[in-house]
Amino acid sequence: MAGVLGSKSPVIAGAINNIQGFCESIKGGGDRDALKTQATKVWGYLSVILALSGSLQGEQLPGGLADALEQLLNGLFSLPENTEFAALTGKVLTVSSKCPSMGSWNLEEPLAMGFPELADNAVFLQGVVDFFSLSMATKLIDKGLTPMVDKLITNLSSSSHDIRSHSLRCLELLHIAEGHRKQVPSVISTAQIIENTPLEISNARNISLYVRRLAGEHSSVPKGSWESRVVPYFCFGLLTVHFSPVWDDAATTLSKVAERDEEMVAMLAFKWLERQHGASPDASDSGAAESGKALLHNFECSNLSMIEEVAGKCVVDRVEAAADLGRRYAEVC
Repeated sequence: MAGVLGSKSPVIAGAINNIQGFCESIKGGGDRDALKTQATKVWGYLSVILALSGSLQGEQLPGGLADALEQLLNGLFSLPENTEFAALTGKVLTVSSKCPSMGSWNLEEPLAMGFPELADNAVFLQGVVDFFSLSMATKLIDKGLTPMVDKLITNLSSSSHDIRSHSLRCLELLHIAEGHRKQVPSVISTAQIIENTPLEISNARNISLYVRRLAGEHSSVPKGSWESRVVPYFCFGLLTVHFSPVWDDAATTLSKVAERDEEMVAMLAFKWLERQHGASPDASDSGAAESGKALLHNFECSNLSMIEEVAGKCVVDRVEAAADLGRRYAEVC
């Protein structure tokens, strides 16, 4: 295995060459489409390296690759409007976490600055988790910690399980990095248990127990702290899962949270409703088969949609009929 990922390995050599070419294109202000093509090649090499290095220790990755990865991360963070490369940034962070020299790369400040824009991507968040797992989060205390925490808490209302799960893990690691020797807040631990429990009927009672427990744990958290925002945001995230037994428990928990933080719950409720109305339903999350039927949001009625479709067709047919009659009249005359 060492030979496969050694300094003379064609995989490593190809990865370094493609990374250096990509970085040169960034510095030269290369065409966006060309950058995407190069990013795809870099992604492929990093995926192979990550798969092969699963059984290797970090120090076994060659130094040349580590230098190239550091250069690539600095280039990605300096790239304007780099949200389309968020997944690649996360992949680079994951591979870089296997390099022991990563701790001296001084990535904390650019990571903190770019985090709010990139943290909507699950692959990026996974990379940040790997980065924080190396105890790098301790250097973030004075370098943009608050914006990162704000974004992570906002992510808890996401409809993506991976985004919620990775965000909770990041919050846990940041809490530890703040120097708290005490146990991680129970609201985070309970939320992690809920996220890690399969959404199956056999687990419905356990999930219900933990969701309802969040209300009591929220009341014990100091008001105004970032931990006090975890439960309301997370409960709105639970309202997006495709497992109806969770919805009632999440709503019950939110009603109890509202007794203490009414304004926050009201604000999140309106934002959540607006997002649900404008979002596109995800076939993969809903588990719906490709039956040819249009997917509906939680607040849409299939009967009303059918009536609107028929009514729209009638209007179109009437306009087309009038135009057709006009053409025929013109031909006769």
